[in-house]
Formats: sequence, structure tokens, C-alpha cells
Amino acid sequence: MITGLAALTLHGFPSAPPLPSLETFDVLVPRLRRLRSTGPAHIVRAAELPVPEQVTGVPVAPVPRALADAVAGLRDAGTVRRLLTEAVRDGFCDPPAVVRS
Repeated sequence: MITGLAALTLHGFPSAPPLPSLETFDVLVPRLRRLRSTGPAHIVRAAELPVPEQVTGVPVAPVPRALADAVAGLRDAGTVRRLLTEAVRDGFCDPPAVVRS
């Protein structure tokens, strides 16, 4: 399933970058899968996969998980703050859900 910034874009986050501007797409897989990142696909492993949400026919990680994966790879504190604020303010998820992910 798609996670990270691409998932946030698919969920409709206004501050997430458009899909064509992303150089890589995070793909969430079970930890035991022996897959490697290649080309634009960046593998993100998880002990437990969340139940995917279908967005335009694509399996996408729920907002709290996608947000956690996105901010883990960001270096700009302003962007992280903007995404976290937007997630809570716009009702995509509540603060405890972000912390749990």
C-alpha cells in the first residue's frame, strides 16, 4: 500500500506535494518480506500493516500511518509542523492517533 507523502496527497492534504513532483513513493510492506527499494519505489517495512483505505482505487495507508512515514523522512521542521497541524485541524485524525503511529 502507498504511504508517506504520496498517501497524504491522495488523501487530499493541501500542503502535500503533487504526485508528479515526488521523486520516490513509499510502499508499506510486511517486515518479513524480502523486497528492496528500486527506482521510484521506496520500501517501508512494518511489523503490523494497517487496514488500507481505497483512494481512487489505490490501497493507501490511513492518515496517521502515512503521516508518521512522511515526517520520518522530512528534514524541514516547518513542513513537519504544517503537515501535523493540517492533519489535526482539518479533521484527518486526532492528536493521539498521530502519536500512536
